[in-house]
Amino acid sequence: MATPNKVNFIRPIPNEVNVLTVYTIFQFETDPDANWWEMEVNTKADFLGIGIFAPPSQTVPSYQLIPALGVMPANTPLHGRVRALGIGGAGEAGVWSDTLTFTTGDSSFISWIVYSSSLLWVKGESKDIATALIDAAAVTNADSTTIMILPDNQ
Repeated sequence: MATPNKVNFIRPIPNEVNVLTVYTIFQFETDPDANWWEMEVNTKADFLGIGIFAPPSQTVPSYQLIPALGVMPANTPLHGRVRALGIGGAGEAGVWSDTLTFTTGDSSFISWIVYSSSLLWVKGESKDIATALIDAAAVTNADSTTIMILPDNQ
């Protein structure tokens, strides 16, 4: 196999603002010579700042940041890069992508996360949908409630 070509991010898009600080999906371009992808997110475009996260190499061209793995800081400009790895691992690494710059938003508004099953997670607590919606209606000092729908496997 040949060394993989340079791949870039598909999501988030360059200079995107209000990117969620958690449950963010990072998606990369594919390459026929790639079997792995590695990425990192940093506070500096030269990647010499504070490393926000660098997940283990992925076997699929995407990564979703979930709370158990970390949360990005709110309202912060961040920089990401990704590269494809060939079948032989890092010895067949493609070059790093163009630097992705994006800015996180304030994700504290996410208080209700709905999974596609019949359960609703309310700030980390599992409830049936009817009970959760009654609880949502009873929230005080709230102008609105944001509902985020995610697949069951999160």
